[in-house]
Amino acid sequence: MKKFHYYITTTKVLLDYAWIILSFTLAYFLRVAEYANEFPYVDFILSSKFSFMDYILPALYTSPLWLVVMYFANGYKVELQVKSFRHLQRIIFVCLVGIAIYIVTFFFLRMELFSRLIFVMIFMFSVLLIFNSHIVINTIAKHFYKRGIGTFPTLIIGTTREAQKLIGLLKENNSIHQPVAILDGYGTKLKEISDVPVLGKLNIFEDTIKKHKIEQIIQTDNLEQTINILNFALQNNLKYAMLPTLLGVHGKGSKVEEVEGVPVVRVE
Repeated sequence: MKKFHYYITTTKVLLDYAWIILSFTLAYFLRVAEYANEFPYVDFILSSKFSFMDYILPALYTSPLWLVVMYFANGYKVELQVKSFRHLQRIIFVCLVGIAIYIVTFFFLRMELFSRLIFVMIFMFSVLLIFNSHIVINTIAKHFYKRGIGTFPTLIIGTTREAQKLIGLLKENNSIHQPVAILDGYGTKLKEISDVPVLGKLNIFEDTIKKHKIEQIIQTDNLEQTINILNFALQNNLKYAMLPTLLGVHGKGSKVEEVEGVPVVRVE
């Protein structure tokens, strides 16, 4: 992982922890505010029955477990599309698990909670704060990606319509996958696609890898060369990906699954 990615991930983790604690704090003070007319506000907060410290300490202890769950749910992958419903679902799941851990810990310590509604408020605040925080951090990161900082220099194999669409999307979205060169095994009259130069055929494949310091290969065409390209990527520790259309699979009907632990591409 690049040093820049460590900074981004560390920032997300630290902010997520802060947002979780803030969610607990906001929920507590908003909930106890309903009783402010019946008790002196400071005395009520510091009272033994509704003690803020008894309430917040289990949150401080259990919040790191939220981050662990987020990690195993792939919530901190640098290549993640955070502005998506799928990532929102991931955060909802993490927050539900985190609150469940807090509840178990709270009652294991034989404490009594004065409100059940407070858990709903914690959930809403945590989901809202974490999701928007990830979007903001990702937006900031894209400004660096636009300047080539923290990106994966990518070689595109093929100049098909799908390849052109992919390159256009990567450039438009300032993607972490930065296309820097294009090769076409059959040759093409195109000189560039979305400002990415078409350098020639696959006979200059290895020279292109070295010259442009390629870290990732995305293959969209030249199926007959797949084994050679894939083996080269594996031997040189390069990332490799292919479009489903390379195998004649169109649309969104393909996904990676496991059959008895063996990864396969499922077409539906």
